[in-house]
Amino acid sequence: MPKTPIVVRNVSESDLEQLQQLWNEQYDYHYEIQPEYYDLSSPVLRQFWIAYLAEELANPETGFLIAEEKDKIIGFLRYRISKEKVYSGAITVRGEIEDVFVRGPVRCKGVGAQLLQQAEENMRANGVQSMKIQCSMNNPKAVRFYERAGYQMMQVLLFKLL
Repeated sequence: MPKTPIVVRNVSESDLEQLQQLWNEQYDYHYEIQPEYYDLSSPVLRQFWIAYLAEELANPETGFLIAEEKDKIIGFLRYRISKEKVYSGAITVRGEIEDVFVRGPVRCKGVGAQLLQQAEENMRANGVQSMKIQCSMNNPKAVRFYERAGYQMMQVLLFKLL
């Protein structure tokens, strides 16, 4: 039986309800990895995401991609393009991958790589000269995924609960 093609495209407003469900799955996944950082008990937070996703969709500096299989969203990637002043004083255009999530049953099957490749192409077309990704060290599969895609560890973000 032929494999169903995965379609990677920009998010539209009609995707928000299905995207909200996947966003909740992402949140639950990260809660399992790092419960001290995520508040799973907050229904207000889950409602907040609907408004936040719509806001991000309207933000011209944000790119939002989804991966679909048979009209079902199976993954998403959100990125931001910004102009930053670097240490030399020059202005450079940078990209940052803010979220990548692929639904469990299709994880490790190339969906994340397709999303990342499309995001990189979009950013390159918008003059992005370098990219960064923040990833939890408690998620070694994600760290390996980014390293296989050519990303290198440059800094360490430290975190402390108070």
